[in-house]
Amino acid sequence: SFLPVIYGTRNILSFVDVQNYNTPPLEGLDGNYYMPDTADYYVAMTEMLLHGFHVGGNPKAFFPPLPPQKVAVGFLVGRSKLKDIQESLRYIVTGKPFGGEYKLMRKSGYRNFDGAMFWNIQADWRENYRFSNSVGPLLHGFPAIRR
Repeated sequence: SFLPVIYGTRNILSFVDVQNYNTPPLEGLDGNYYMPDTADYYVAMTEMLLHGFHVGGNPKAFFPPLPPQKVAVGFLVGRSKLKDIQESLRYIVTGKPFGGEYKLMRKSGYRNFDGAMFWNIQADWRENYRFSNSVGPLLHGFPAIRR
């Protein structure tokens, strides 16, 4: 139900945060299903907005891609493993595989992608900002590889 809203506001939208938690296994662009809370899942679900997809598999209903700088990926602190977060973000941005099952449709990655969100900040605070302190520098370091 959010797709029409995202589509209708795509030109004025600051960003969309892909909620990659509290969901069942879902189908990626490659037709395979991926388990939540894995790097493959984070990459596959995020790439749907980055690459575009046929809504409900209908070839006549294509949701066009959003610019990478308008897409962020959401993680659940406490359940998301830091290693999976780091691997998925590196792969999305650089296109350099981490050994997972899902293969990006755009093999070179999405260089202008630079967003991550954690639900909720109190959980990260309780862990001494372990996630923020790891992911922030990781994302801020990507501009160097974009040149």
